[in-house]
Amino acid sequence: MENLVVTTFQGHENAMNGLNRLKELDQLHDITIYHVALIRKTNDDQFEFLHQEGADTTAYPITGMAAGTAIGAIGGPVGMMIGMLTGGLLGAADGMDTDAFSEDFLHKVNSHVTPGTFVLIADVEEDSEFMINSYLQPYGGTSVHTPITDQWDQYNQEQWDELDNEIDEAEKELKAANEQHKAAIQAKLERLKDEKQKKLAAFKTRAAQTKDKLQERVDNLDQKMKNVADETKAKIKKHQQAVKNKLDKVTEKMADAFDE
Repeated sequence: MENLVVTTFQGHENAMNGLNRLKELDQLHDITIYHVALIRKTNDDQFEFLHQEGADTTAYPITGMAAGTAIGAIGGPVGMMIGMLTGGLLGAADGMDTDAFSEDFLHKVNSHVTPGTFVLIADVEEDSEFMINSYLQPYGGTSVHTPITDQWDQYNQEQWDELDNEIDEAEKELKAANEQHKAAIQAKLERLKDEKQKKLAAFKTRAAQTKDKLQERVDNLDQKMKNVADETKAKIKKHQQAVKNKLDKVTEKMADAFDE
């Protein structure tokens, strides 16, 4: 399962040890890191940007850039999480907001983030929470995990259903309205339909980008499987199958969207 894992540490040494241990898990192929970033909270809504890397980070700014510029340019779930922690959705380039993550998840994260705290944010493929938790706990790491794809799919579907319901209600109103009110209701209906088309266009764009990213992940995992032992190959293949399942799901949704 692809999870967003947020781990808090007290002290720079603990945070760096935690980062190195997380990377070790990736090298052992017990998890697959897509993107990881390390930041430190300096005061309320202010963070120092310390490190980032991973398979999905090739288009992102290099380590050492000014924190504001670097954080603002990071996309995906890691960028979104950083945006939430800094009080503004700087990394949420695709237009999603805090509703994409559960209230419980955000509460758990925020309860551990105080001034001086180091925050390790990772987008990973993992089979269970145990591996990461057991590797990071010796350094005082407190981790909170949440699924990425499931919550975003749910959020998108809820937004889509709500808009469809509003259109249905407006169409019913239009049928029952007298001539005096029809023009206003018709304008409302046209506005809702236009909004639906814009959401559909945005979905198609995001889905195409997601499909390309997932295919790149599949290809990268193919490369990783070359010249490794069978036991290691089995671990990588398990993660690759999870990515392929997501790719199939996105492809199916794109086909449905283009039928709209």
